[in-house]
Formats: sequence, C-alpha cells, structure tokens
Amino acid sequence: HLIGKKSDEKYTAIQLPPEILSRYAGAYDFPAEPFGFPGDVLEMDFTVQDGVLKISIGAGAKVSLKAISQNVFVGVFNSQMEFVANDQGEVTHMTLHGVEGDVRGERKPVR
Repeated sequence: HLIGKKSDEKYTAIQLPPEILSRYAGAYDFPAEPFGFPGDVLEMDFTVQDGVLKISIGAGAKVSLKAISQNVFVGVFNSQMEFVANDQGEVTHMTLHGVEGDVRGERKPVR
C-alpha cells in the first residue's frame, strides 16, 4: 500500500547552460489519449526563454520547467520528463514518467 501522492515529491532544481537546454527545444508528438485530449496526436513544444526550458501544449501558455538532472525536468503533469538521445547524441524522444505509467513522445524533425 503506497502512502502519499506524486505531488508530494520534492526536487532540487539545477541550473543548466543554454547550450544544453537548446538540445531539447523542438516539437514532440505524443499519443493524445493518455492525457485526455481529443484526436490521435498531442504536440508539445519546448522552447528556451531567459535561460529556462519551457513547454507549451497547443495554444496554451508556456510553462517553465525545472531541471533536476542533465536531461530530466519537472513542472507539469506531476511527472518527470526525460529527454533521450541516440548514440550520436541527438535527442530522439522524450518520455513522461508519471504515476499512471510512461508515455513516449517522438521528436519531430526540424524543418
């Protein structure tokens, strides 16, 4: 029997340089259903503003994320967001680790 809830977790934010944050900027396609959105695909956009990685979903406002490691952030969905790179160091996808399970979003090619 688990006690507490995911939002009870406390994280210590770390400061990452802009060149690291910029590796994660871009659009990622997630399946919409786990988030309760209509349609098949939910696009999440990540940008770097004022030295902070921010997320926006659709036409929604940008929300600041806290880095808790070199590639893991918190700030929305009571989840950890882990950016994953391939062997060449290119970020290929992001995995949301939540209480309900993991959801993978594929990074869209940069145009």
